[in-house]
Amino acid sequence: MARFPAGRSRARTLVAVSAVVLVALLSAACSTSEATGPDSPVVGSWIWVRTTGGLIPTDRTPATEGYARTLVFGTTGVARLLQDGSEIGRVDYEVTVGAVGAPYEGVPIIRYSEPLVGFAEQAYDFVGPDSLVLRDGCCDGFDYHYARGGS
Repeated sequence: MARFPAGRSRARTLVAVSAVVLVALLSAACSTSEATGPDSPVVGSWIWVRTTGGLIPTDRTPATEGYARTLVFGTTGVARLLQDGSEIGRVDYEVTVGAVGAPYEGVPIIRYSEPLVGFAEQAYDFVGPDSLVLRDGCCDGFDYHYARGGS
């Protein structure tokens, strides 16, 4: 019986160490963040090409809507939305990875301080080096297609 307390103490230590390691690994996985600065892949000007999706599938373009838009991601974490050359929106943003349990778990996302185009959090993907797609994660399911360039 003298061995039981010692064995139990080792088991408790092993459980405690395992818990600390697990928390450290999960924290690292949830806090992954890309640079918002000059090395971020989204930095630059993006010309709106089309928006697709929705509950009733739609395909909107500058021609169907009657205006041109440019989305500009700055190196200082500020995103601007221009419509026909005039600024119509400005918010802070960060490029990161969706947290565990979130709609975009493990997926590269852009998180805005408030919605700018679509939702306040959007997954992003590149279809070639000069083609950016922003995706809403819920409900309507819009995809916003952009081409690199603009002012």
